[in-house]
Amino acid sequence: MELNINFSPSANELAQINDFLFEEDRNFHEGFYCNWQLIENAYKSKRLFSFHCDSECIGFVEWRDDPFVIDIDRFEIKREYRGKGVGRYIVGVLMNFFKNHRKVVVRLFCEPKISVGFWRRLGFIQLPPTDYWNELTFYHNLFPAQGTIEDPDPLNKVELWNLEPYQIKVEKPMWTWNFNIKSVQTEQPILQPCNSNWNLKITRYGEIVSQGKVKHISDAGNQIYFNFLFIY
Repeated sequence: MELNINFSPSANELAQINDFLFEEDRNFHEGFYCNWQLIENAYKSKRLFSFHCDSECIGFVEWRDDPFVIDIDRFEIKREYRGKGVGRYIVGVLMNFFKNHRKVVVRLFCEPKISVGFWRRLGFIQLPPTDYWNELTFYHNLFPAQGTIEDPDPLNKVELWNLEPYQIKVEKPMWTWNFNIKSVQTEQPILQPCNSNWNLKITRYGEIVSQGKVKHISDAGNQIYFNFLFIY
């Protein structure tokens, strides 16, 4: 069985996708046929890849491209090819593709809910439960990220609260990291799901250089985009 991805699918492949989505909807009352207009728009915008086994089109992925976040909107493999390692292989190829295009994280919403187990087995992490995003939203780093630490360097550290600045009072930060300012390019970046209104505090050489809402703190090495804090 030879598997591959076509990053520039043809109109004929799009028609094959339409056919098997229609059959799945008619026979099993599930799948993404109800989203066909969105899928077709993604194809026209070159945001659709097709999956193939030998010469047969067996699935597709529809995605959106932001500065460093890739959102997978729909991922489908024909029913008869599921449970055979096809999905794991395809996702691996996709992750390498997006990584080579200098993206940082892949995010997706698990629909249908039964797909949660599949994405978890592939290393996707559920976003921490808050009022800011749906509980079935998962993400996966494309590059190694720095882990949190309980006792960071007091002189050079990053602290993040899952609260707005006026709420923190004496609350300890929920996440802390060391911030190595001497060799930033060789250190692993900080990547953390967050809300842009949460409180962020950055300490360098023992001095607080930035503190306040995440969305108000930015310089050449800080980015907040689509619910991810990225410091490198």
